[in-house]
Amino acid sequence: KYPLAYLRYTETEKILVVINPCKQNVSFTCDYKIQETIYQFGNEIHQGGNMISIDGQSAGFFKVEYSKKVK
Repeated sequence: KYPLAYLRYTETEKILVVINPCKQNVSFTCDYKIQETIYQFGNEIHQGGNMISIDGQSAGFFKVEYSKKVK
């Protein structure tokens, strides 16, 4: 089931990797707030509250911060 989303982190930063190889748009819940786009392929990724939506055949790397209450 897509998207593939995982967190890479060090002591000083967290990077959220999101990959959606299928044709359909998909969404998932996430407790991290996107702060900065590092790399993106395909269409933009959108965040509304704690939901992230990604269009089909898109991917991105994003610097994030943890937030239980994402705005």
